[in-house]
Amino acid sequence: MIIRTLRFSAKSVFALLLVASIALNIATVTISGVYSAVSGAASAVGLSTVAAREFGEKLTRRKAAQKAVRRTSSRVTQRMAKGAARNTATAFGEAIPLIGVAVIAGGLALEVQDACDTARDMAGLEGAISDPDNPEEAQRKAMEAFECSELIPEAEDLPSIEDIWGGMLSAPGKAWDAAAEYVDDLPEIELSGYTEQLVIAAGKRMEGFLDWWSGE
Repeated sequence: MIIRTLRFSAKSVFALLLVASIALNIATVTISGVYSAVSGAASAVGLSTVAAREFGEKLTRRKAAQKAVRRTSSRVTQRMAKGAARNTATAFGEAIPLIGVAVIAGGLALEVQDACDTARDMAGLEGAISDPDNPEEAQRKAMEAFECSELIPEAEDLPSIEDIWGGMLSAPGKAWDAAAEYVDDLPEIELSGYTEQLVIAAGKRMEGFLDWWSGE
């Protein structure tokens, strides 16, 4: 009876140890905190395995990739928030007849720059994901190789204040139709014929008044 009990106890202990060993192996692979604890304990007694080293390298690469994603997400989020605040702040300045064109031109340059920076961040993120062995270096190279002119050909040749105002005076109807293609819910205004001539005449009057007011 005693021998049977001892055999049963030995089997039970062995089974428990086996289950515990399997559970620990799974935990070291899936939970970084458990892996760190086990790795530290192994190092303390001078133990090291190829599997442990490989997993450590894999964990390092994964953390580097996650860092690249978090960094890119943070930059894009901050840029979007800044752009939204800028659009709100400049809306009233843009509404000022004639001189508001300066605000529009400046805001346009900043909007294009934001778009280029965001596209560059996305290119860097794609580079980091494509090279899990060295995501940070891949991200850096992808961002340096990015050319905004391939995405926005007009990025380096944006219209000036004079270009914007001159385009409006030469063909206000075409200018309005072009804007309506990108901005939803603009009112349908027929700027042609006599109506277009009135807009051009009013614009030239404003231009003359500004020249007189500024002493030019």
